[in-house]
Amino acid sequence: MCSSEEDDAGPGADRIVELFLSKDNVQNALRTEISGTSKEKHFSRLLVRGSSYMSAALAPGLDIEDRIAAVRAGLQFLEHERFGSRARVNAHSRSLSQNNRSAHSITLNVEGQHFASTMSSLLDESYPVEVLTEVASVSRKLRILSLFVRSLQVLTKMRNKIVIDSADEEFKSGDEFVESLLYDMAADEDSFTEADNGTFIANAAREAVSSPEAVGKIASKLIEMLGLVHLESMPSFVYQVLLMVSVKASQKTKQNVLADLVAQIAVLEKAATAAVHDVGELDFDSVSQRDVITSQALDIGQLREAQGALLSHLAYLVRQDSSIGEEYIKLVRQSSSPLSKSVLTTFGTGFALMLATITSLREKVFEALLTCIDRFGKLVSTRSRSKFISEWEDLKTNPLASLRQAGGFGTHPRGWDVVGLPVMHVCLRLPGKVGQPGGSSYSFVAREAESIALLILPKLYKTHAFLREEMLSEIVSRITSKQEQLPVTILHALCRNSLHAVLPQINQLKRLLESLPQLSPLQVIGLVDALAPVLSAKQDFRDSTILVARKGLVLREPNRRAASAAAIVRMASSCAMEEFEVEELLRLVHRALGQQAVVRLTCYYTVDLVNDRTFRSHVMPIVETHFKR
Repeated sequence: MCSSEEDDAGPGADRIVELFLSKDNVQNALRTEISGTSKEKHFSRLLVRGSSYMSAALAPGLDIEDRIAAVRAGLQFLEHERFGSRARVNAHSRSLSQNNRSAHSITLNVEGQHFASTMSSLLDESYPVEVLTEVASVSRKLRILSLFVRSLQVLTKMRNKIVIDSADEEFKSGDEFVESLLYDMAADEDSFTEADNGTFIANAAREAVSSPEAVGKIASKLIEMLGLVHLESMPSFVYQVLLMVSVKASQKTKQNVLADLVAQIAVLEKAATAAVHDVGELDFDSVSQRDVITSQALDIGQLREAQGALLSHLAYLVRQDSSIGEEYIKLVRQSSSPLSKSVLTTFGTGFALMLATITSLREKVFEALLTCIDRFGKLVSTRSRSKFISEWEDLKTNPLASLRQAGGFGTHPRGWDVVGLPVMHVCLRLPGKVGQPGGSSYSFVAREAESIALLILPKLYKTHAFLREEMLSEIVSRITSKQEQLPVTILHALCRNSLHAVLPQINQLKRLLESLPQLSPLQVIGLVDALAPVLSAKQDFRDSTILVARKGLVLREPNRRAASAAAIVRMASSCAMEEFEVEELLRLVHRALGQQAVVRLTCYYTVDLVNDRTFRSHVMPIVETHFKR
């Protein structure tokens, strides 16, 4: 640029802005002043007056050729601003690793963003397709979402046919052209070279595409390219894709996209676990044979953190629009069919468990999960008894194993912790909801449920303080109302492994004392054993338990007296107590041995389980006297 042009840029830009802002009708003067201005001169004036000059140069009524030159100068100005920003952070970028540098986002400054918004507002259908596509191309490269989306929106309004390839004479409408452009971007691996490029494309598609068929096609392609998205950008990328799908896609499309999402994350898990990126080295069980597309070395720990953040994003999305959750629950139900691929992978199960934290979906999620597990248990049982069952039944996706893994990740503080309480509810419901008591299917599922609960719930209780009150409340309610054995076993593990965390919840445990005489003697023995650490540590809790047992010995029903007697004998032999407390319990045992036959038999049985010699030395003489009668 020569010095005369540089000197003229400031006064020329000021003169044009003044004409544009003048209240008088000076349209002709403005047109004359701008007419024939080259792109270079527009650019030099933009450097001086920026958005003000752009508003004047793109004013409606000016010749289209002059406005096209101004648009192209505006694109050059944005590139100048963007690369100027990049130059200003070069020193910082040099200190970053190559991976971090590729993920570093260079954004426009405030002036550049204002300029892009001004330019976006002045684009309309009067511009040729070539100019609008050029605007889309440059704004995409610079990742200026407002300008990119505006150019696409203008293109979609063009109802005339657009020439795509004059040599092949291929024509499309504006909508089809934009859809094709976005699909090609989603399918291009180079589109995902920087960290937030995938999110940029998803944002643009959500704003510019309206056809449900096109939304499904673009969303599926974006999900297919998930391996190219940087892990730190994956939650926001998936959120934008599903946000687009939730608003504009059909139910079937939503199911397909969700199934593809779970399958792709399963692929990434396998690649991270095996530390390979070659499809030939992976064992696919729930996804079709396809290339594993990755742009980064996958670390399983970072992937778990990204999955946890994604669960948080999905929880927010489903609370805004429950249709995504409803369609995923349908996929979970379909997973119980041998003709459908299961979505109950590790992440897929975590997704389902997260949905159970939403009140309106909770029971639907539990019903769908229990149905799948029930079918799986029956299938395992049938296969174990028959050598001739057909092999089309797929046992590779084990919902119980996925539940175990997803629940194990619940001890992670980022995102996965939301699965803690749903895992507990599923484990507690399994024995009562699946199979028939005594059947092999029931036995298999009950054993697995107990194993998962004992492995995961004590860790969750110890790790997450916010879960403790509700978890203990549910366990106590299950014991008092349903008289199940599994909650007692879980309580035993909690008291043994996390006594310091259980003691602050002592009021929850006192609710158990009210139902003590209503339990069977065997249940009482198990409950006292479970509470032994708490009874040994808290004297007021021991006093309350002894008081309840003493009152129980004078109840009318013999079975309730028997339960109270079992509690007394078990407390005396298994809890650390003061000497006067032991003496009081021994007096109560002597009283119980003088009551009805069912009470005495319970005492005999409970005493026989005692290994403490001191206690037996006090009780056995009375028992021997009974036996000699």
